[in-house]
Amino acid sequence: MTLFRAMFASSVSQEVQIGPRLPHADVIALQEIENIDVLDDLVGKLSTMGVSYPHFWIGKGSDNKTGQDVALLSKFPNQGEVIRSYPNEREIYELEMDPGKEKDTGLSKALKVDLAVHGETISVFVFHLKSQLGGDVSDHQRYAQSALVRRVTLPLLQQHTNVIVMGDLNADRASRTLMRLRGREDVYADLTQTVYHEAFKGKKWTHEFDGRNQQLDHILVSSSLRKKIVSGKVIDSHGKESSDHFPIVVTLDL
Repeated sequence: MTLFRAMFASSVSQEVQIGPRLPHADVIALQEIENIDVLDDLVGKLSTMGVSYPHFWIGKGSDNKTGQDVALLSKFPNQGEVIRSYPNEREIYELEMDPGKEKDTGLSKALKVDLAVHGETISVFVFHLKSQLGGDVSDHQRYAQSALVRRVTLPLLQQHTNVIVMGDLNADRASRTLMRLRGREDVYADLTQTVYHEAFKGKKWTHEFDGRNQQLDHILVSSSLRKKIVSGKVIDSHGKESSDHFPIVVTLDL
């Protein structure tokens, strides 16, 4: 059995206290990274714990408000081009339909890395979609973003490429955004929501707010990886990490 363990953690800042959970993953997708120095510092701290991530990348997004981006740590090298932004990949802008300006519905935080894993290629995408703050306007923008994610992932899915999509998608269970992003609104290849795979154990929500449990963070996999899921869980790290979201871990048998 050759295992590949993917982990998504919503936020890591300069003040993060690295717990014993992080080092067990082969790849870790991160959100809200301030800059490459923060990422480099995290890699250094993990190295002092005896855990090496020789390969890491940060996006080159356009979120000028927070200055934050998405990142990926990996024990495996990339092969091919690393895409750190999708500045022109969006739907046709409809002035009378879309809120705000055209740039408001782009993918401001995105990253794609093709990893060479035990003789296979796995295309890993990391996204951070529009916040839930902002009501209907934000919902509309997030839905437009989900179409862009679908646009950049579908060609690979149709080629039966191994694809993993991870991120704080701010899209709850069965939301229109999540359904569109996964491909459940069309008739082509779709992405599997791993928390509902039979091998996934325990709770399925990743965020708690005002007593409501939400599935805002996701690890989605292509059909080529669906049957290779051997385990998965949401780690209840409330009060132990720097984020108010809970990390997700999914293990594949390659």
